[in-house]
Amino acid sequence: MLIMALDDMDLSITKLLRQNPRMPYTKIADTLGISRVTVKHRIDKMLAEELIILSARTNIKNQGGKMAMLGLEVKSEDLWDECMLKLNSLPWVLMGFKAMGKSNLRVLIYGETDEILERHIDDFRYYHCVNFIEVEILGKPIVGPY
Repeated sequence: MLIMALDDMDLSITKLLRQNPRMPYTKIADTLGISRVTVKHRIDKMLAEELIILSARTNIKNQGGKMAMLGLEVKSEDLWDECMLKLNSLPWVLMGFKAMGKSNLRVLIYGETDEILERHIDDFRYYHCVNFIEVEILGKPIVGPY
């Protein structure tokens, strides 16, 4: 499958969806001066090509949750897929990033309280696919809903 890049109209649609993920196609169409059918077609195409993802996320800023950034080392190249499957299965993992250096995997995690966050951090010490390198407890989010 040939994957196309997002053009200016696609970027305008995604910007509106970031502002209000529940915005009706008609409202998007009226805002951008295009037809509702065009909006639906473009969103369907972006979803099919996995250029955008529509999902619900926890708004940590409004819940007072705690976050930490973990530095992990995936032990070997052949363990990456296993590690990614594990990360994707954990609801308290917000994001993962492939990184340069010894801690070649950065993971942003969430916990409702200090105690829960500490339990999540400790869980990573026992995953056989990674070495635990470092942890940074983060302050209150100041940008974005996570």
